[in-house]
This record gives sequence, structure tokens and C-alpha cells, in this order.
Amino acid sequence: MAKDMVPIYTVQKEGFPKMVGTLDSRYELPGRNFFNDTAIPQVYRKRRREVQADIATVKYFSTTADLWSSRTSEPYISLTVHYIDDNFDLKSHCLQTSYFPGDHDGINIAAGLKEGLAAWVLSEERQVAITTDNTGNIIKAVENYNQWERVHCFGHRLHLAIENAVRSEGDRITRATGVCRKIVGHFSHSWKKRVALKTAQIEEKLPDHVLVTDCQTRWGSTQKMVERVLEQQPAIHRVLSSDRKTRHLLPSWQDLEVLESVNKALSPFQEFTDALSDENHVSISYLRPVLHLFNTSMLAEKGGDTDLTKSLKGKILNYLNTKYEESKELLNMTSFLDPRFRTQYFSMEETQTIRERVTSELMQIQQQQHRPAAQSSAAMETARLDVEPPPPAKARKKTLASFFKSSAGADAAGTSVAEFDPVVQCRESVAAELNTYIYMPCIDQEEDPLKWWKCHKINFPWLSKLAQKYLCIQATSSASERAFSTSGNVVTAHRSCLKPSKRKGRTSPSAKASYSDLMRHQAKQHTPAKLAAAVTQEKLTFCVGWGANFTQVPQPVSIDGADIEVVSSYKYLGVHLDDKLDRSCNTTAIYWKGQSRLHFLRRLGSFNVCSDMLHMFYKTVVESALLYAAVCWGGNQMDKDRRRLDKLIKRAGSVVGRGLDDVGTVVGRRMRSKVQSILANPNHPLHSTVSGQKSSRSDRLPSMPCRTECFRRSFIPSAI
Repeated sequence: MAKDMVPIYTVQKEGFPKMVGTLDSRYELPGRNFFNDTAIPQVYRKRRREVQADIATVKYFSTTADLWSSRTSEPYISLTVHYIDDNFDLKSHCLQTSYFPGDHDGINIAAGLKEGLAAWVLSEERQVAITTDNTGNIIKAVENYNQWERVHCFGHRLHLAIENAVRSEGDRITRATGVCRKIVGHFSHSWKKRVALKTAQIEEKLPDHVLVTDCQTRWGSTQKMVERVLEQQPAIHRVLSSDRKTRHLLPSWQDLEVLESVNKALSPFQEFTDALSDENHVSISYLRPVLHLFNTSMLAEKGGDTDLTKSLKGKILNYLNTKYEESKELLNMTSFLDPRFRTQYFSMEETQTIRERVTSELMQIQQQQHRPAAQSSAAMETARLDVEPPPPAKARKKTLASFFKSSAGADAAGTSVAEFDPVVQCRESVAAELNTYIYMPCIDQEEDPLKWWKCHKINFPWLSKLAQKYLCIQATSSASERAFSTSGNVVTAHRSCLKPSKRKGRTSPSAKASYSDLMRHQAKQHTPAKLAAAVTQEKLTFCVGWGANFTQVPQPVSIDGADIEVVSSYKYLGVHLDDKLDRSCNTTAIYWKGQSRLHFLRRLGSFNVCSDMLHMFYKTVVESALLYAAVCWGGNQMDKDRRRLDKLIKRAGSVVGRGLDDVGTVVGRRMRSKVQSILANPNHPLHSTVSGQKSSRSDRLPSMPCRTECFRRSFIPSAI
């Protein structure tokens, strides 16, 4: 079911149980609940352990990320990891395709990406780069907030280059492609026209190909549509011209000329995009050679090109050169570490710059490795000093050879300090490897560079580390796109009601990633020493955070090895919280507490105590219990719960003999008093939040924009 994405209810349909009974009539087929609650979670846990074991020892890795909306308009975020293991095999894993509610702004996306890495214990320092598309919120999240190295997806970058070039040419390309879409749509909606087209293809001796429908967000589909219409133009003309009602669909000679120019300019890009989208082979090192090939041959002006073709080529080339200038150093490094290219596409100045960067990075790696070695040697030396020295040996008579031995040892001691310097030795070793690597002949373009590094890592121990680091970067974000394609096959029209908590285990090995990220984020608020004392706070956080966004509680729950109990409600600092966040649990608790306190008020009133004393008793005993922490829960209280408390206050008022303030009045008064004290205290944690809402023209506090009713009725918006 998980592998082939088969619905769970298959086990209850008529055909599957019958087939199982035919194979073995003694076997009792479990129900769908077994597969949903036991079998599929076991498959997920097993797969997660395997992936966790694979990435536990990874030294360097790269990632790809993207956002997607399902058929039911539910947002998801995908994160894939790519790395090269010690055997120089390029491996990829989809870590999560998680439900991602809330605003898709830079801050939330940045936090989601960080929590995705933390859920799999992947350090940000080991991430070389992340490949994403060019949407503004992802760029802001990666570059501005997380400050990670970002690689532009080649597919999206090329699409934008073609889109901008086509848009700059005005309406003639738009009109010509519009004619193609009308032609394809006409043949797609009429089976008679499709039969007539096949007959015309046979008569014209054309290939038996169907027309292609394009997707306007993918330039490749538009190019294929144009190419297929030009290929089948004689057959299309024969079919459409035979019917007077369809002759208006025939493209004019101007349209055909434009389509031929567009096809000639765009057709070479299709194969490059397909090749660079392969996540199982090294792709990032191709970008610099591909750009060089575009500049020298493929997009260079040729004698047979029309003016439109030349214009499109020039604008596409100029756009790509400008955008990839920002990441030129990274592209140069990856191409240099590919034995198929080395310095083939670099100038002398660029080669020297790469040599300096390689030497600098390898020196940093050497220092990182030398530091723990020095610490371990110091510890061994300390341990050696703690051991008692052996008793002195009996003096022996010196021989003639001992004089020469001591003399040679003294000479070596005088020169050992000057000769052995790990920094100098590493620099010389790196320089020797660079010279040997640069002057070696390039391997064939069809060979696998990782296999070459696997065979030659003994000869290049330093450079092989950089190859393992940089060649895992992806040139496109196709890995995340494929994860979304898999998710689309899960969330079909027949399974559009499938909840997000049920989809995760079927699309990636991160069925509990969102919950684990939430709990791990709360655990970061406490030091490891305070984790045991913070278990109750984690239960509180679970009650508030999980119930609002999720529908199923995953088991078991643990934070850094500490088991956390999951509860449906919890009392914290005198306030009852439940997983529904509707305050009904808290209202019920204080209602019964108020009833017991009201009993004492009635008993006191039976002794003919004056009204002032009864009112003082009500304030100190009854109201303190009914409206304790009302600033926190008063705004989000439901109307029916508020009416219950108002009835209780009304009964107390009849005993006291005067009118008492209802819940809304007391909550409003306390909120105003609290927000005024916050404004007057600059050291209060909410001072900057509240004071930041002041109007620039006056000291008034305008209403805050609230997207949800729950937030609108919370403390700060209600108080303002």
C-alpha cells in the first residue's frame, strides 16, 4: 500500500479478499484499521531508521526545497537531502513532505526549513547549499533569514529567461502560440477530427503523433506543442481546410514564420533541462560548461536565423549570464572538481582564484581535524604523567656505537622543530595535488566523475574531500517537484478527504515530522539540565499547539530521550487548558468552584451580616475564584460559558443585595488596566509589541489586523 500508493480500503473491497482467499483460504485478512494503525506505521518507522542510519555519518550534504498546494488547496513543504557517501555514491532522500499551514512568508519558511533539518539531526554547518526556485518568499527565507548558500534552479531560471524574452517581443508570439492552442483544443474535443487527422497523416506520410497540449507555466510543453503543430502542419491544413466552419483556425504564413523562429530558438534547451534534472547523477558541475556552450555555439547568431530568432537568443543569453554571475564562484568550484572539465572553461585568472580558494578551504579542514587530534594527544600526555615512572634500570657500560647514536639524535632534535610544521606540510601537499590534478588529461564526457574520484581518492586525499562536498549539489529542484508528483498521486479525487496527518507516511519518511519539530522547538527553550523539570511545560505546549492544527496524536512522544505524556487537558498555573482551545474545560472547573464558594456566601448571609461585609466576602472569596486570570481566558471564552458564569454572579448579587459586575465588564476593566501597565513598564516582555502598535500621528492604539477569530479575541487585540 505504501509502496504502490494503493488505498487502504482495498482490503475491504470484494476483489482483494477473494484473491487472498483463493491463494490461501486459511489466512484471515486483517481489517483496514490494522493496516492504518499498525502495518503502515511499522513500514514508516523501519524506513525512517534506515534513512537515519544513512545520513548519520554524512560529512557534507545539500538540500532542495519547494512549496506545493494539494487538490484540496492544503499547503505542503518538501525537503530533500543529497550527499555523497564514502564510496562516492550520490544518494538522495525525501526527508519530509509536511503539512505547512499559516502564512508563507520568509520567517515561517525559514523556521520550517531549520526545523526540518533539526528533525533529522542534520547540522546547518554541514549543508553546502540549497537549491530552490526563484519565488520571493523562499529567497528571503534562505538568504536573508537563514543565510544559507542558495543555488538557482536551472529549470526555473531558464523558464524565466524564455518568458521574459517572449514577453519583450510583443503580441506576435502570443498570437501565434494562441493559434496553436486553439488548433490543439479543437482536435482534443472532437473525436471525428482526430480520426480525420490520422487519415491525413497516412495520406501525407507523416508520423502517427498526437498533438501536445501545453502548460503555460512550463516553457518545455509550449515548445513541444509548437514543434508538433509544425510537424503535422500538412495534415492539419488538410483537415481544417476541408470544413468551412474550421478554416478560421488555419494559421497564417506570418504565424508559421513566428512559430518556426520560436521553435528554432527554444528547441536546443529541452535536452539540457532533462539532463540536468536527474538527481542520481552529478549535475551542478555542468552549469558552467553549459553556459559556455550557450555563449559560443547554441545561442550564437547563425546565418540562417531570422531577426526574431536572433532577438530571442540574445535576450535569453543575456538574462542567464546576468543571473548566474552572482553564483559564479560556486559554479567554477564545482566544474573544477569534475574531472571531465577541470580548467577547460576557465581563464588563467579564474584558475588562480580557484587554486587559492581550494587551498584555503583545505587548510580549514586540516585545522578542524588537527584540533581534536591535538586535544587527544594532550589528554594522553596528561594520562601518561599520572602513571608512576618505572624504577631506574641498572647502569650499563657505554659502547662505541652509543656515542654515534646520541650525536645523531641531538642533530635531529635541533632540526625537527623547523622541519615538521603541519600547516606547511598540508599546504605543500595540497599544492602538489593541485598541480597533478590540473595537468592530468580530462576524462571522457560520458564517464561518471564519482567513479573516477572513487578510484583516485588515494592519489588525491585532499581534493577528494572537496569533491565529496561540492558535487552533491543539485542543479535543479526537480527532487522536490517529484515528491509533489508523488503526493498528487496520493491525494487524488477519490482521496481528497484524506487528512494531512494520514498523508505524510505515504509520501515521505516523515509522518511525524511536524509534531516532532513542534516539540523540539519547545525543548530548545530549556537547557538539557532543566529538561526533566520542564516536562510539565511540554505537556502544556502540546495541549495548546497540537489541538489547533492537527487531528491525530502520534505515539510515542519523547524529547531528547525523555518520555512526554500526552493529555487532552491540563491545569497550569490555575488555568485549565484543553486540546480544543475553546476554554470550556476551564469554565466548567471554575463554575463548580464558584458554586462551592457561593455556598459559604449564603451561609454568611443567613446570619444577617451587613451588605458591605457580604460584598467584601464576595470580592475576596467568590470573585477571586471565578475570575482568576480572566485576562488570559476572558476574550476567547464562548458565549454559552460566559452566560453560565453570569448566572452565578447574578445569584451572588441577590445574596449580597446589590448589583455585581458581570464577566465582560470585569474582563474589559482588567484588560485596560493590564495594557496600561505594560505601556508604562519598558522592561515588560510585551512592551515593544504593544507600543509598536501606536499610531504615527498620535498616541492612539489602532486595532490590529487579525486573520482568525481566535487571535482577534486574544489578550492584546482585545485590550487594544
